[in-house]
Amino acid sequence: MVPGGLQFLRTLKRDPPEAIVISLDRLPMQGRDVALTIRLDKQVRRIPMLFAGGASAKVARVKESLPDAGYAAWSEISGAIRRTMENPPAQPMVPASLLAAYANAPLAKKLTLRPDSVVGLIDPPDGFADLVLSLAPNVQLEDRPKPKCNLLFWFVRSGVELDSNIGLVAGFVQKGSLWILWPKRASGVDSGLSPQRLRIAAMAEGLVDYKICSLDQRWSGMLFTRRKA
Repeated sequence: MVPGGLQFLRTLKRDPPEAIVISLDRLPMQGRDVALTIRLDKQVRRIPMLFAGGASAKVARVKESLPDAGYAAWSEISGAIRRTMENPPAQPMVPASLLAAYANAPLAKKLTLRPDSVVGLIDPPDGFADLVLSLAPNVQLEDRPKPKCNLLFWFVRSGVELDSNIGLVAGFVQKGSLWILWPKRASGVDSGLSPQRLRIAAMAEGLVDYKICSLDQRWSGMLFTRRKA
């Protein structure tokens, strides 16, 4: 299942399924965020959810956020679907937000910033470059995006800026990943941006999101990569 923003939720509300199966074999954290999106909406949160497959460590991380969902190997999927439908949670656990799952993670882990990374910065706020250098050893910073970058950080401050430049910036994402960061409402900047708005714009350029996090009190971010064929 791939999240499709507001349209994804509208489809569930219009024709709710008896159960939802989410694969954890590929992009498991994206699967978790799909489930959290469902749980945040009171009209669809009671739909039984089952997670299938996935490496044990990744499954354990998802269980931390959604302990009342169903979990099963693909070899036992038929019976697991039946049990999930027969035993939906009486009071589904509702997360505080999509960002809650990342609340206690170290910042370098949140940002998937690793030693020896080549990092590109696009319109960063003051001090962000120094922060990146302090989080992991031997990081090489590029003040312009390049295809060789393992990780790009793009700070977007308006919908016009997003729509005007998403095609150009997405072109630099080959084997690496792209963070698109936008101002929180608490920052005092009314950007009109949201996870759904970012997702729709990026998907049109062949990118898919697989992580969301809070950078600090001013910025939220979504992480994208090139969609595989």
